[in-house]
Amino acid sequence: MRRTILAIALFLTVAIGLSGMPVLAWEPATPVSSNAVYLVNSDTGSVIYEKNATQKIYPASITKLTTSLVVMDKYANSLDTVITVTKEDLATIAGTGSSVLGLKVGEQISVRQLLHGMLIKSGNDCAVVLARATSGSIPNFVSAMNAKAKKLGATHTHYANPDGLHDPNHYTTAADVYKIAHTFMSSDFLADVVDTPSYTVPATNVTPAVKIQNTNSLIVGGSPYYLSDVKGIKTGTTTEAGACLVSIAQRKALTYYAIVMGGTETTAGSTVNNTAFADTKALYQWVLKDFKMRQLLDTTTPQEQVPLQYASKQKNITLVPEKQFNSLLPTSVTAASVKLVPHNLPKQIAAPVKQGQRVCTADVMLNNQKLGTIWLVASQDAARSTPLYIMATASAFFNSIWFKIVCVLIDVLFILYLVWAHNAGHRRRGGRGQNRGNYRR
Repeated sequence: MRRTILAIALFLTVAIGLSGMPVLAWEPATPVSSNAVYLVNSDTGSVIYEKNATQKIYPASITKLTTSLVVMDKYANSLDTVITVTKEDLATIAGTGSSVLGLKVGEQISVRQLLHGMLIKSGNDCAVVLARATSGSIPNFVSAMNAKAKKLGATHTHYANPDGLHDPNHYTTAADVYKIAHTFMSSDFLADVVDTPSYTVPATNVTPAVKIQNTNSLIVGGSPYYLSDVKGIKTGTTTEAGACLVSIAQRKALTYYAIVMGGTETTAGSTVNNTAFADTKALYQWVLKDFKMRQLLDTTTPQEQVPLQYASKQKNITLVPEKQFNSLLPTSVTAASVKLVPHNLPKQIAAPVKQGQRVCTADVMLNNQKLGTIWLVASQDAARSTPLYIMATASAFFNSIWFKIVCVLIDVLFILYLVWAHNAGHRRRGGRGQNRGNYRR
């Protein structure tokens, strides 16, 4: 199923043409209170909504997405490798009061179970054990995390630990988190883990089996934040980072990522109010209901006409889009609202022209928003008329500046020749007269 969705995503991305990653100024139906938000349709790369997306923020346990990627680089094909928990591992997070699975010194547990404990229950003890086992030490692992972030294009991200506990030098941006999350979800194993509402960690040599519940309330049935379209991904909370949630939702072959950071979490009796959860659910309900994929341009409807040179059977060539153009838009937007703004549209085109020949690019505009860029191409062949071409070429030559320069040079040379000939004749006549005078004496 996931491969099918990825294939559809690739098709839709190609159908966009040259659009890149357009950022559109849509406003959600419900105001967003969280500090930094990045809502993306990953099929087209369209940023549906953003708020402080490039602002420096603290990631809390969202860090564990990168932790998982570095671990998978080593253990993807050996997830059942057993690791022994050490005293030094647990000392790393002792006294922090942070979320843990409850590992014990000497406990033997597989990489697979540690990843479940880290991603579902957000166990910091699992994170440090995995880091040490993967790279030999926490500093070495953190270096690998920073290298991984850089490789993924998360250039405004820096890590100081594998668990997300606060450190002033441990930061990211919502836009960077999207890049990391998108790569994270390309792993079938990791995607399945974070879409698990609850999980039973098997018994180990020192601990009986334990059932853990996912910290992401949007995938837990019975939660007021539950939304069936959501398939993960990870929560995070510290005082400095606030309440954070990175998630993915899928409906009708469309996939969205919501990066919601810097929310608040308060408790009233037994009720927990988490604005990161509330904002995420509201964003998904809005985009899943009000947006759909629209075909705005096809490959047959004429968009521009350009005069032809050297063609006897037709005066103009019609330009059409090279590819159909699809865009994710609110259902209230009509195709008639979309306009094309060509770049470097030629005043005329010289025949011969081949059908499909690229002529110029054009921006696809909706009001003042750029949806993408396409190529405009010739809709048909246009043959060149040889007589017209010869006459036009000759006319162009005789009217060219070079022809005029040559004519002037010829005139100058001719005048110089006449002057030279005149002077030469005068000298010859003068010489003959001198000779006759000498003879008479």
